[in-house]
Amino acid sequence: QTSENYVKQREQFHTAAKQFRGKTLFVFVDADEQENARVTEFFGLQKSDLPAIRLITL
Repeated sequence: QTSENYVKQREQFHTAAKQFRGKTLFVFVDADEQENARVTEFFGLQKSDLPAIRLITL
């Protein structure tokens, strides 16, 4: 089940992302959902590191 805190933070990121459309890709992941564990692994994060923000230049 998605936490209330996740929903609130996602809304804040959605608002901020509008200013950066076409410039930055925002990826917001609900780390409380087990099926998202691979995403946190990909970014080299442990559960104890969360919540976290990563800025990655490609």
